[in-house]
Amino acid sequence: MEIERGFKFQPFWVLIVGFGGLFLIYKFYSQLFTPVLFKPVNLLVLPVPVLIAWVVLPMMLKMLTGRPAIELTDDAFINNFTGRAVPWDNIAEIHLKKGGVRSSGSLVINLKQPELYFNNFLRRLLYKIKQAFTANDIAIPTDLISGDAEGILLAINAFRARHAGEA
Repeated sequence: MEIERGFKFQPFWVLIVGFGGLFLIYKFYSQLFTPVLFKPVNLLVLPVPVLIAWVVLPMMLKMLTGRPAIELTDDAFINNFTGRAVPWDNIAEIHLKKGGVRSSGSLVINLKQPELYFNNFLRRLLYKIKQAFTANDIAIPTDLISGDAEGILLAINAFRARHAGEA
């Protein structure tokens, strides 16, 4: 039995989020320094379009160029949401976290040595802030991946079991 090695981005949601993000960036920067509307409070919302440009737009470009959201190789689990490759022997646990009414949840990956992936000051700071709210190391929203969440988890665990025995 051949295990699927790549899971594509879900085009509908990625395009909706991507174009919505582009629209928000446009609206924000078109009115940021308008003399009538300029208020110091405008600078407080500056991180919103920056985060959209940092996270959503690269994800949209990867989807449009045909790169899968998740790749399973012989050496590592590649998360193309963030561009990180995690070796199979550093993954402690992979499970599904159920979502609410509007979400199918997320694929949660807990690492044995998370400090290897959060090695500069900004990544370490963002990781510590995230750890204040959740104990999960990496969470990938399953709404943005094509396919059934349970099927994706089964394929990943089968691939992991096969390659963990070889290491």
